[in-house]
Order: sequence, then structure tokens, then C-alpha cells
Amino acid sequence: MNARFFLGLAFRNLTRHKRRTILTATSMAAGLAMFILFDSLLTGLQNDGVRSMVWYDTGALQVQNAAYWDEKDSMPLDKAIERPDKVLALLDSKALKAAPRAVFQGELVVNQDPWPESGSARVRVVAIDPTRDGQVFRLKDTVAEGKWLSEDSGGIVLGYQLAKDLGAKIGYPLTVVARTKDGAYQTMDLRVSGIVNTPNAAVNRLNAYISLEIADEILYLGGSVNQIVVAYDEDAVTDAFVSRLGSDLSQAESGLSVLPWKTTGADFLAFVQSRSGLSRVLLFIVFIIAAVGVSNTMLMTILERTREMGMLRAQGMYDKELTASLQLEAAAIGLIGGVLGLVLSLPLNAFLVNTGFDLSWMIEKVGVDLPMAGRLRGAWHPRIMFTAVAAGAFLSFLVSVVPVRRAVKMSVVEALRHN
Repeated sequence: MNARFFLGLAFRNLTRHKRRTILTATSMAAGLAMFILFDSLLTGLQNDGVRSMVWYDTGALQVQNAAYWDEKDSMPLDKAIERPDKVLALLDSKALKAAPRAVFQGELVVNQDPWPESGSARVRVVAIDPTRDGQVFRLKDTVAEGKWLSEDSGGIVLGYQLAKDLGAKIGYPLTVVARTKDGAYQTMDLRVSGIVNTPNAAVNRLNAYISLEIADEILYLGGSVNQIVVAYDEDAVTDAFVSRLGSDLSQAESGLSVLPWKTTGADFLAFVQSRSGLSRVLLFIVFIIAAVGVSNTMLMTILERTREMGMLRAQGMYDKELTASLQLEAAAIGLIGGVLGLVLSLPLNAFLVNTGFDLSWMIEKVGVDLPMAGRLRGAWHPRIMFTAVAAGAFLSFLVSVVPVRRAVKMSVVEALRHN
């Protein structure tokens, strides 16, 4: 007997109990569709998060003093790149766009009139070269009110949520209190010149931007910075490239390290990975549903057709041929369920990709410090989609092994006597 016969027999048997087949396949389809959609949201979260992190905060690569990373949470100005001009010149010679930054902790102090009330807020102050920074980051494109520093280098630009919490308006005066490179406190009297509303919630809530020229003068930086951010295709950043660039930069200044975005954005990636565990749990639940459904279907099938199988064996069908027919039947149920799940997920996933869910209210209320946009969107993940379909068929085939083996172990005589 050839494969065509077995396929025909398997699919013909599926139609003998249409309702049972449909219920089993539908339960599997619903579970697989949920898995595909959940994976889409996780993939979309990671893709959007990486883009907003690289485009608005960390950049693809960061050059730092080798001692800076261990103390990164305090953002020390004394763990600095002392000769950034030489480093920038070397990067320019390699046709790499780069921007120097001095990032430090600061306190914004505001007084009632014109502010709604007096108070202060701890912020992350980012001192930038407006010209070079615009070649690496896309912050200028997100100015919601006022001007960017390239048009008003004497002001301060606030993140949208920070400005909203303070009640900031363009032109309002404020004082920035920060430590100098030597650790002494210093103040900077500035006015709000702009507000940026980026797709990065952490930037909107924590960041304030000033001119590097002002920070250098008032905080006595002596021309040093604690970051040089390099623009590069994040997908093309490899360990070999990072190592090679670090070796080249040692010619400009010793004691430097080059960190890729996967290192500087490790907290966000860890957050995504922790949520991906939910995806595995969901897939496990889908497998349990499929195993129970297919096992039940196959047990009922074998019970109802025991005498028929005895007749086929009596007429010369080998046990391995009967086993193949039954397992093909089980795999077909899984395949139908997988295809139905894929078809069901396509229009729903299109909605997630094109529209998504507006989470801006939750981000604002909870205060999420992650590179997340206000709208959570899905993403197309063809490999996972087709893997889910194949997994449905394979799992159904797998769970049919035990009941099918028990069926063929029954003697022909006993099977024929079964009623």
C-alpha cells in the first residue's frame, strides 16, 4: 500500500466524525492563535524598544572611560574621556558619526510665579553638542513645543512627562543644581526653551538637555565628557566590530571601552526576556490543550473502530501500516488546527501591527522608566507563525503514539469480537 492510500484513508476518517474533528481542531487553533498574538506583542515591544532606545537614548555604541560603567548609576563626571577631540577625529576618519555627551545627575529647582508651585525634581541632565548630537540621535524631530538647543543653546529642553509634572511652559526660569567634575556643588540658571515628546517613556520622564558648552564652563569639565555615542546599524553591531573599534580608539586615548547597545540597554532586554517566559508558559498550556484534545479524539476513534481495524488486519494490513494511518489522522487534526490558528491570527495581528493598544495612560500613571512608546504594537514574525503550525501537527502526531500502540497490540481475534 502506498502513501497516497494512507493519506486518503486518514483524511476520509476525519470526515466520519466531523463535529469531533472540528471541536478538537478549533480548540488547538484558538490556543495557537493566542500564542502567535502574544509572541507578536512581545516581538513588537522588543523591536520598538530597541529602536527608541538607540534613536533617543543610548545610541548603538558608547565610548566610555573603562572605569565609568561600574559606577554608571551615579553618572560620575570624573570618570571621563579626557581628550574627546582626538577620539572624535579618529571616529570621523572612519566615517562614523559620533556625538560627545556629559551625562550627570541634577536637581531642577523651580519657584512659584511663574511656576504653579515651588519645588524640585531629580533629573538626568544630558549636556550635548547640538550639531553632532543631531547626527546620532533623532531628538530634534520630537520637539513638541519651543526650540531645540541648536536654535537656542542658552536654554534647557525638558522631556514631555517631566515638563508636565512640573507644569513647565516655554520661557519659565529654573535652576539646575549639580556637582562639578571635582564634586563641588554648582548652579546653572536657565530658562525652558523646548519640550521633547519622544517614543521613549524613560527619556520623557527623566531627561533634561542643556548645551555642552554651558556644562563645560560651569561644571569645570575642562573639555572632558563621560560618553561619546556612535551611530551605527544596531543589527550590524558584532563583538568583533566592537573589539576592533576599541583597539583602534586606544590610539587616541588609553583606558577607553566600547559598549554595544545590548550592554547599555541590558535592563530593558532583561525585562523583555522575563516577559518572554510568559510566552513559553502559554505555549505549554496550548500543548496541554492539544494533547488532551487529540488523545481523547484518538481514544474515541480507536474504541469505535476496533472491529474495523481487526478486519483490516485480518485482510492483510500490517500493524505498521495501520499505525501509520492512525498517526497520519492525528497529525492531520493538528495540521488543520494549526492552519486555522494561523488564519485566525492574521487579521488580529494586522490590527496589532497597524493600530495596537494605547498604553500612554498607564505609562504616565505608573511611571515606567523603559524605552517604551505610548502605543504597544505587534510585529510580523513569520518564523514563529509557521513553527506554530508545524508544532501543532507534530504534537498531535506525538500524543497519538500511545493510544495507537495499544490498539495494534490487541489480537486480531479479540478486535473482531469487539462490539
